[in-house]
Amino acid sequence: MAKKHYDEKRVLNELTRKGVDLSFSTRLITVNTSNGNVGIHSWGKIDFLVKHCDWHCICKSSEELKQEKVDAQKEYNANKKAAKLKAKEEKLKDAAKKENVNSPIKKGVIKAGKNMFKTLKSIKTVKK
Repeated sequence: MAKKHYDEKRVLNELTRKGVDLSFSTRLITVNTSNGNVGIHSWGKIDFLVKHCDWHCICKSSEELKQEKVDAQKEYNANKKAAKLKAKEEKLKDAAKKENVNSPIKKGVIKAGKNMFKTLKSIKTVKK
């Protein structure tokens, strides 16, 4: 048999068409061992990527892959809810700050402004 001359880009495109999951950021190949899409030639291409192009290969069954996807979706939903709750809390804090600036202080009608000192004097005299 003649030796195959592979090109990394071409091999990645062919494996993508076969349905093999590729993660380019982590250079990880995830092969579903339950379906029969990966044959002898595809394993040779995966071997080329692992040995010559610094990729890593993980073989998993379809049940494991489904469970990982479900777990990832649950984590995503939890993070989304937490972010939404945090944004809502921030919005309420901002609204409370704005309300406190414009509202009168308890036990008196004092508003922030130029006449604050005069208003304080009048409240002190009323309390006596």
